[in-house]
Amino acid sequence: PSETEAFFKTPQAGGRDLDEDGQVSMEEFMSRVPGVSSTVASKEAFACLDPDDNGKITREELFELRNRFYRNLISHLTTEEVVKWLSSRDCVPVDMAQHVDMFRRKEVTGLALWKYGVKDPTLLLTELGISSVMKRATLTQAICRELDGEGCIERGWWGRIRFRRPLEPLGSEAL
Repeated sequence: PSETEAFFKTPQAGGRDLDEDGQVSMEEFMSRVPGVSSTVASKEAFACLDPDDNGKITREELFELRNRFYRNLISHLTTEEVVKWLSSRDCVPVDMAQHVDMFRRKEVTGLALWKYGVKDPTLLLTELGISSVMKRATLTQAICRELDGEGCIERGWWGRIRFRRPLEPLGSEAL
């Protein structure tokens, strides 16, 4: 199944739809990892995934946000470009210097920011070791700002950086 379909499966099947209604509520989204997922970063990610603010993430909302993510410049960043983005207070307005090495070791690219910052922000703690609730929330907010066209890349900060490959939307096979 696609990543979108997997998201809407039951928890036993690796998804988040506890009541099997085809939507994911905030409670379902937050229940992924008890004690860890109910953080500010997860709440920020939920808000990003629920643009109509009705308390439910639908397949359409998830699909639309993923498409916006893949069309956005942030998804095309290399690991070193992610590190530059992460290190700029214009982009991520909190000191992330102590986490830069882990982003390099894990080879976090722009595409991986979807997984870490939006799809499952608990991974910011469990895989990238960002223990500060404030830093996790700020990073998730920064990713969502980019998707909303209000991030530092859209504001022209990124203009002086050259990308290694052309920026084209990914085909449907990548979704």
